[in-house]
Amino acid sequence: MEPHEEIEFKAEELVNRTGIMNNPELAAELIRGVEETPPHPDMDGGEIAEVRSEYVAEALPIGSKPMLVDGHEGEISEQTEALVVLLDKLGERLAFERRGTRLYEVFLQKFESTAVEEESGPSAAELRHICDEEFEHFKMLQQAIASLGGDATVLTPSADIVEVLSNGAVEVVSDPRTTIAQSLQALLTAELADNDGWQMLGELAAQLGLEELEQQCRSAFEKEQEHLEKVRRWLLSMTLDEAQGGVELGKLEEDTTDGEAESEEAQAETKTKGAGKLDALELLKEDHQRVKELFEEVDATEDDKQKRKLFKEIKKELETHTRIEESVFYPAMQEYEQLKDMVLESIEEHKQVKKLLRELGKLSKNSDRFAPKLKVLQENVEHHAEEEEEGKMFPKILELLDASELEELGEELEAAKHQRQRKAS
Repeated sequence: MEPHEEIEFKAEELVNRTGIMNNPELAAELIRGVEETPPHPDMDGGEIAEVRSEYVAEALPIGSKPMLVDGHEGEISEQTEALVVLLDKLGERLAFERRGTRLYEVFLQKFESTAVEEESGPSAAELRHICDEEFEHFKMLQQAIASLGGDATVLTPSADIVEVLSNGAVEVVSDPRTTIAQSLQALLTAELADNDGWQMLGELAAQLGLEELEQQCRSAFEKEQEHLEKVRRWLLSMTLDEAQGGVELGKLEEDTTDGEAESEEAQAETKTKGAGKLDALELLKEDHQRVKELFEEVDATEDDKQKRKLFKEIKKELETHTRIEESVFYPAMQEYEQLKDMVLESIEEHKQVKKLLRELGKLSKNSDRFAPKLKVLQENVEHHAEEEEEGKMFPKILELLDASELEELGEELEAAKHQRQRKAS
């Protein structure tokens, strides 16, 4: 193959091959070809339907009928049929939660390797939390099946169906071509089915008078509802951001101060690189202090143009800070049971900060809402910093991690921070 032929081939690969409206001549040729091609002379639609009917009549059942292990048959002889149905549906949930755990593992791998910049989407810490809960549900189902005398390794008929259905979501997410938003669409479809499945299982357990199992299902259903709402919110936010082109109005207000801000940022980065090693908590405290000083400059000036210039710096600082916390710091802290709730609370506070940053960035140049909304942002950020530093989180971390662990984590945060700053520039 000649070099120019290879280039032409690659260009052809980029052509949209799924639509015909942009090429009416080829569309007409395609339709004409279909009209001129006669159907198969040896078989019509009715005969095809008959063949399919034969396959349906002769096909073996899918999956394996739930079976009871030795020692349980006599105890439940009067409820055997109901128990078989229950074990089938428990097997279905088990298969779904196993696949759901895998689904979030694959999505998390893609998320972390993509270096996502969309602030409206999920964080690595949130995804790990959901993945862990899916796995906990899987283990609970294993125990429930065993307690009823069933075999959790049996692929029941309903489980077989779920395996096929849920495999499509995993394929979408694992496809290297799909974006984070497109993968979230697959997660949303899975979560919708998961919620209905847990609700049905809970009602079945209640009907059979299995109060403990009913309560477990209700608890799992509540967690799955949280998962659904989060995925739905992430997908909606990212879709809206994509529809807006990912460009905030504030970025269109170019003036000569941009160059000065970039120069100051480069100097700050150089200064940080030259400094001694900081442990993770010291580094995060420095970030908090830097933003606090910028807000103090905002309070000290009455010039609207200067306020907007300072807001751009604040926005850059906060975007970098929240990203490194959510991608490096929070996932590490979630390894400790004592810190999980604190981390989730901080993530929720981050969401409010990001929302305010987006809203401020979209306000027009002369908007009367800019100053009061900037003040609300300041209050939220200062509250967040105070809660982390002087509340329970940082003191608890000092109890759990030694100096070397904090220094190592600080180096990871520093590297993530420099990477983020390079991308922003």
